[in-house]
Parts: sequence; C-alpha cells; structure tokens
Amino acid sequence: VEGWCSGEIEAVRHQCSQQLADAQAITQEWRSKYEVEAKARRSAEAAAQAVEAAVSSLQQQVEALSAKLQASIQESSALRQQLVVQAEDGALALSTQARDNAATHEQQLAGVWAIE
Repeated sequence: VEGWCSGEIEAVRHQCSQQLADAQAITQEWRSKYEVEAKARRSAEAAAQAVEAAVSSLQQQVEALSAKLQASIQESSALRQQLVVQAEDGALALSTQARDNAATHEQQLAGVWAIE
C-alpha cells in the first residue's frame, strides 16, 4: 500500500507540477499580450497627442495667416482708394490747366487779332 500511495503521490505531484508550468506559461503569454497591448495603447495615445498638437499649431498658423491676409486686404483697399483720389486730383488739375491754357491761348489770339 505504501508503494502504491507513494507512486500515486508522485503521479499527482508530477501532474500538479505540469499544471503549474502550464498555468505559468499561460500567465506569461497573457502578460506578454497585455504588455504589448498596453505599449500599443500608450503609443497610440502619444501619437494622438502629437496629432492634436500639430493640428493646434496649424490652426494657430492659419489664424495668423488669415489675420495677415485681412490686414493686407485692408491695406490694399486703402492704397487703391488713395490712388483713386490722386488720379481724380490729377485729372482735375490737368483739366484746370488745360482750361487755363486754352483761355491764355484765346487771349493771345485775341491780342494778335487786335493788333492786325
């Protein structure tokens, strides 16, 4: 009986050792999977934060460029208006000068005709 019990105990011990080794292997496999998933999750979160930062930076750049464009449009409009005023003033001055020149020429002709 003692030999049978001893053999039975040894068989159970071997079976338990095998089950423990299997359990440890499964635990290690799941731990590895969890670590890979956790690492992937951290990488994805870091990538998402980098994308958010890049988007924020681009938004700021777009806003700055938009403000510069708006300022440039306003400056261009002001310069165009200034050129229109200068052109009108120049046209008025030329018209006045032409009228004065015509009047002077008429007076000169009248003087010449009066002399003849």
